[in-house]
Amino acid sequence: MLTNNFKIALRNFSRNKVYGSINLSGLVIGMASFLIITLYIFQELSYDRFHKDVATKYRIQMNRYDGNEPLFESAVTFPAVGPALARDIPEVQEFVRILPFGTGVFRYESTNGTLKSFNENSSVFADKNFFTFFNFKLVSGNPEQVLSEKMQVVISESTAHKYFGDQEAIGKILAWRGESDFVVSGVMADMPVNSHMNFDIIMSLGSWDGFEEFPEIWGWYDFYTFVKLDPNANPVAFDDKMEDFMKKYKGDQYLESGRWETLFLQPVTDIHLYSNLSWDMGYNGGGDMIYFLVAIACLILIIAWVNYINLATARAIKRAREVGVRKSIGAQKHQLILQFLTEAFVFNFIAISVAVGFTLLIIPWFNQVNNLTISSGILFSAPILPGLAILLLIGTIISGLYPAFVLTSFSPTTVLKGTVSVRSGNMAFRKLLVLFQFAATVVLIVCTFTVLKQMKFMKSQDLGIEIAKNLILISPTSIPDREVMISKIGFLRNHLLSYQNITGFSMSTSITGTENFGIGPLATRSKPGAFQDIYRSRIDHDFMSNYKIEFIAGRNFSKDFPGDTGAVILNEIAIKQLQIENPEMALQEKIVTGNREWNIVGVIKSYHDASLREELDPMVFYLTRSWGRFLSVKLNSNDASNTLGFVKEQWKKAFADAPMEYYFLDDHYNRVYEADDRFNNLFMAFTGLAIFVACLGLFGLVSFTAEQSAKTISIRKVLGSSINSIVFHLTKEYLVLIGFASLLAFPIAYYLMDQWLEEFAYRTSLGAGIFVVTAILITFIAVFTVSFQSIKAAKANPAEVLRNE
Repeated sequence: MLTNNFKIALRNFSRNKVYGSINLSGLVIGMASFLIITLYIFQELSYDRFHKDVATKYRIQMNRYDGNEPLFESAVTFPAVGPALARDIPEVQEFVRILPFGTGVFRYESTNGTLKSFNENSSVFADKNFFTFFNFKLVSGNPEQVLSEKMQVVISESTAHKYFGDQEAIGKILAWRGESDFVVSGVMADMPVNSHMNFDIIMSLGSWDGFEEFPEIWGWYDFYTFVKLDPNANPVAFDDKMEDFMKKYKGDQYLESGRWETLFLQPVTDIHLYSNLSWDMGYNGGGDMIYFLVAIACLILIIAWVNYINLATARAIKRAREVGVRKSIGAQKHQLILQFLTEAFVFNFIAISVAVGFTLLIIPWFNQVNNLTISSGILFSAPILPGLAILLLIGTIISGLYPAFVLTSFSPTTVLKGTVSVRSGNMAFRKLLVLFQFAATVVLIVCTFTVLKQMKFMKSQDLGIEIAKNLILISPTSIPDREVMISKIGFLRNHLLSYQNITGFSMSTSITGTENFGIGPLATRSKPGAFQDIYRSRIDHDFMSNYKIEFIAGRNFSKDFPGDTGAVILNEIAIKQLQIENPEMALQEKIVTGNREWNIVGVIKSYHDASLREELDPMVFYLTRSWGRFLSVKLNSNDASNTLGFVKEQWKKAFADAPMEYYFLDDHYNRVYEADDRFNNLFMAFTGLAIFVACLGLFGLVSFTAEQSAKTISIRKVLGSSINSIVFHLTKEYLVLIGFASLLAFPIAYYLMDQWLEEFAYRTSLGAGIFVVTAILITFIAVFTVSFQSIKAAKANPAEVLRNE
């Protein structure tokens, strides 16, 4: 019996190739889209889950408040937190700290005098138990010993090959910043792509000068602190304990200053998707994107199944005689239902099989376009294979059950008399399904337009700083002698400014698009106790002018004022936070740091240092003449290639032993929108597929309707109806459905996008224009899809159609 049902299903497909192909195409696209999105989501959810006992491991998040006003949410905290938690709270089984201050030039000089040096940006210090706390694979070395002593370093395999080639790395000496020699004690496999950490060099934290004092330091907060809790510990209760814990160590300071901190547990597995903290490890966040993509994946699949239901029920009259004959010779209703479910099963099985093959083919291209590293092997992993079976079962039931009941409900007597018709209830249900398709499409289009508008808004805003045509050089850290460094930078500055395509040169300790770890408390002389956390940067005399930063009061640092070494420049946000009445009043104030006072000589308009997702930061600028991590070279032409060649020549003359690391600032800054761009691309691509699948189903439904209405259309033509009136007659029903769908979808889309835009400190508006354009677009898409087949039907020769009647 079952074999016979399969034969009937395949025979039915071969006899109705057009409608079968439409159904199959929609299901293939829907399932392939669902699979690709599922693979992407699986990778995103896999971050950091390879660590042993990861469910018991957390990072300590620190939030700071001024009274009841939140100041910041931080991924870093004090070095004393880890030791104190392990000492005071029994649930803490282990802690580990990471200090992200290991960047700089590393050098290796071989026995034959060959020197290799590289500017490393993925290097940190970590506690000795780093490799026992986390499960990063060590290729060489003992996890318990590789960081147990001072001046030890563990490097990645790629780093080992970069410095030592095929030689044994263990025991080799790497010089850091020209003054510290570290012994390679271990080699680790390159960190997995699904880790929120991405380090190439890890130095023993015990090597840091003053390490022994860390358990008593409650002011310096630059340490990522992770804890492992007892498996039976309650995280919520633990967070409550940390409130009393902080009062124990800093309660007196809280009472004196009115500023306080709270600590929270952040699951390690949540960091990649849900962490959006200050001083985080790279760009995390994007959990909301996962929900949107899941919604799109499900919508595409549901729309494909709706297409199947619509076409199957629309063709009910065509298959009524088949059902009547089978019933009249004794077929039971459950047998007929099984037959139609078998047809749905065959369609879904073929669709899934083709979708799997298509997914395997497209994943490499998909990775390349979206800068991803999804492994197609996940398709055959333990969670996915049962999922495919469940998907097949759900698809069979959803797409096959209702049509099966509709088709088996016909009376044999009525069918064989030729008087069968599709009941109004079935027609209403089909219209409801079409309404759902239109509403889902409208929501997706509104969301797409909003995402595009927000991205355009962020990228087109005036940052308050001119970042174009700025070449950024990373200062070498291998020259410990301050006077030598001043001399070499002066040499580089003078030679670069002599070149016709270079118009400016400046130094700074922070730069737009790179997170600034420099922050500290400032107060004014008039309010000496009202300290505020202000980001700090050291700049030279030319920084402000080179970047065209606008002064709203006072002046820039000037060589004509030797006293500027004791002066600062503030931005507008800092003025507000320090409770200074206005920029002009600021010039009469002094700021206090420790026991020193600084004159305020200028106030600048605040500029965006980071993404427009973030609020503007308060900034204070000090004058430096000796060193800045970032050297900005201002270009005045598009001849970047020749200019870059000249810069490299002069760098080699100034810093013979230091590699030149560089990037163009506008390209670097745009990386802060990399995750947003990826979301934008994915959203548009899959929304386009959802619309295409919906149109595919609509095309099939209209084709069948036109075929069923051929007699009516021919009679209308004979009676004098024009092609336009016939097309309008076939189209108006769908125009009404579009109107209802838009009324239903617009409030839903508005709510969803309004919630999404809440994530952005600077956001576009959800104006009426988006909804008007969406209504016009969905109308055009539907009319185009419907009219294509309607015009074909309207142009048919009435004589040919009516000849058989």
